[in-house]
Amino acid sequence: MLRSFEFTDQWVVAAPAAAVADVLTDLAQYPRWWPQVRAVARLGPETAWVRCRSSLPYTLDLVLD
Repeated sequence: MLRSFEFTDQWVVAAPAAAVADVLTDLAQYPRWWPQVRAVARLGPETAWVRCRSSLPYTLDLVLD
């Protein structure tokens, strides 16, 4: 069964686009400012494992690159 999810939120950030991009590409710092991100581990130069948890009783283990 294939299911998809689409993000529909928009965030307005009072910062230059380059500064926002720097924060969003620094995955190791996600747990400091995003409470649902519980852990991050670098798997390679461009790849990381990210564990997320929210109010749902599920934990998501993601590999991002």
